[in-house]
Amino acid sequence: MSDYKIIFDKMEWQEKITGIKFKEFIVDNKKIRLVEFTDELVEKDWCTNGHLGYAISGKGRVTFFNGQKVIFKKGDFINIPKGENNKHKTQIDKGERALIVFFEAV
Repeated sequence: MSDYKIIFDKMEWQEKITGIKFKEFIVDNKKIRLVEFTDELVEKDWCTNGHLGYAISGKGRVTFFNGQKVIFKKGDFINIPKGENNKHKTQIDKGERALIVFFEAV
């Protein structure tokens, strides 16, 4: 595979926890992940990682530790800064799926 074109269709899905599967491409200090969230996702712990992404399809909800909730849907950009002040969990409504491309530094 050339670094000029990322072909996610030729990559295998990886799954570390139920409800999230992903494909990732890493080059230099950059990573692009195609992530599918399903309604089976139940996050036990609050996430403090930063996320920058684009919702390709579906919809979901991010709940922050302070109680704020943000709905994302197809066409939305997602920007969650890293840190304790932004710890969050993602939920997907019953019967829904969300497909998001995330851009990350390695």
